[in-house]
Amino acid sequence: MAKLSNGRGCAQAGECLSSLCEDGVCCAERCESACAACNVKGREGGCANLPAGSAGAPSCHPFVCSGASPLCPWCCALDGECAGGYRCEQGSCVGRDGG
Repeated sequence: MAKLSNGRGCAQAGECLSSLCEDGVCCAERCESACAACNVKGREGGCANLPAGSAGAPSCHPFVCSGASPLCPWCCALDGECAGGYRCEQGSCVGRDGG
């Protein structure tokens, strides 16, 4: 059976030419950062930053991915940089009830 090229759907590493099946697709490299994945639409087959507002894997909670970095943010400037139910207050995502 022919091996699959990067970006093609896979279930296990042995199916891929690269020997890496990440996020359900054959990938050129292992995606080890929470805000990067190998199955980002239009960028399948290589680690790419998740879109802004993505939760991350593992989750960046209470922050969300910025879209500009493969790493979880550690501070915020806007409420949109925080997960649902949180708001940005003095650089930190805090619960909307203040906690």
